[in-house]
Amino acid sequence: MRSCARRPRGARRSPASRTARCPPTTPGRCRSSGRGSPALALARSARLTPVVWNAALIRQAKEYSGLLNAFELWESEHGQAAERPVALFQTAGTAATENSTFTAGPDAVLSHQPWGIAPTYAASTRVSNQLIQDAFVAGITPQGGVGGSVRFGDVPSSPTLDDMLRSLLGESLGRVLAPVATTAFYAAINAAGAWSAGNSGGFLALGGATPVQLPSAASTELIQKTIALDTAAQMVAEIDAAYLDGAAWYMTQTAWQGLTRQVDATNKRFQLDPSAANRSLMNYPVVLTAGATDAVLSTVSGPVFGNLAAAMTLRVANGQTVLLRSTEKFAEILQTYYRVALRADVSVRDSRAMIGVRYNST
Repeated sequence: MRSCARRPRGARRSPASRTARCPPTTPGRCRSSGRGSPALALARSARLTPVVWNAALIRQAKEYSGLLNAFELWESEHGQAAERPVALFQTAGTAATENSTFTAGPDAVLSHQPWGIAPTYAASTRVSNQLIQDAFVAGITPQGGVGGSVRFGDVPSSPTLDDMLRSLLGESLGRVLAPVATTAFYAAINAAGAWSAGNSGGFLALGGATPVQLPSAASTELIQKTIALDTAAQMVAEIDAAYLDGAAWYMTQTAWQGLTRQVDATNKRFQLDPSAANRSLMNYPVVLTAGATDAVLSTVSGPVFGNLAAAMTLRVANGQTVLLRSTEKFAEILQTYYRVALRADVSVRDSRAMIGVRYNST
């Protein structure tokens, strides 16, 4: 640091003094301009992107997968291994009688979620500097073209370039997290074991080749990679009523097609609504997602019913993403580099809130 003495009127500034400037917030002190400083060059080239990206990226990553979108979101304070306390549903209290001994309990059902060190997932993309310059004075259409000219400084009514980049990077993160969610999801159901009377959740063991009747001929659940309407009715009944508020079906398009093609004598329209706007089964919403799997023999697979916000948790370490934008990394080809990193993981919270099926016979 150099001392900044005021120069007499008319005196010329020396060449050495031309590299010094006095910051307005620090009178009497000055700092070097830092030109040529590697640290300052890095700071200029790797700048944090707008804060609004954080929530949008996490939301868009979740929305890529029907499973992730339904999971509870836990924004932890760190990414280290942790034991997170969780409360499961409470059982019924007891009736109290005046002037009698109070009956204690029932105690809340408390447990914990064990978490390992959160892994890191990343996605990146490059954008032409020419496109970035043009985007400042033009709206970006939903199709991705530049159009809808607006005045400089105005906010375009159509999605901006930043909106498009957030969406693309969020999809990339969603694609890498989706298989993690699927694996943890079915593993939790399998670990809960076969459903038994008086319990909630787990999986319904389909011991025989349950038939389904199609318009052309009879078939079975496994061959059609779906479930029979009777199986669906059993699955709803095998979830505790405490979890039914917010419950839904999660399945592939193949499984849904197998359900809509079934015909029977009990008039299927009272059990199933195939319309895209009100897609439902047994009056519960149906979510079609690639996160569900097709039916596979001798393993938990296929359609699942339950309240996934109560059953599963998506953890985002530090409650945020790390977002960087560099104008120098690909400067030689006139491109700006965008990179996002997210530390996240998935774990079961309460497996009693969901039920799947295991196909034991063709």
